[in-house]
Amino acid sequence: MRLPPTERCRAWPREGPIGFDEPRLSHDVLVRYLLNPGELEGGRRCATDCNWSPQIYHIRESLVQKNQLVLYWLIDDEGNGPKRSFVRKKLQIVKDVQLPPR
Repeated sequence: MRLPPTERCRAWPREGPIGFDEPRLSHDVLVRYLLNPGELEGGRRCATDCNWSPQIYHIRESLVQKNQLVLYWLIDDEGNGPKRSFVRKKLQIVKDVQLPPR
């Protein structure tokens, strides 16, 4: 027996627009993503661990669905990127990129 699809029940109400009304990031925006605990360093989290990814990424693809947050997939200059998708809240826009001298 199959049940009819239902609207997703949220634990807390969302502030602002969602779905097709949510403003989207363009593909030329440079971003970093929020690291999961232990993703970069491994093991337990320390106060000196990075919160954001050390690399800078472009937005490769975005997915918009009705009554859902916009999902983004990232790619760097070499064509690599994380395998998971991100919502806008988990991305940090990088304005002026200034790399250290080599």
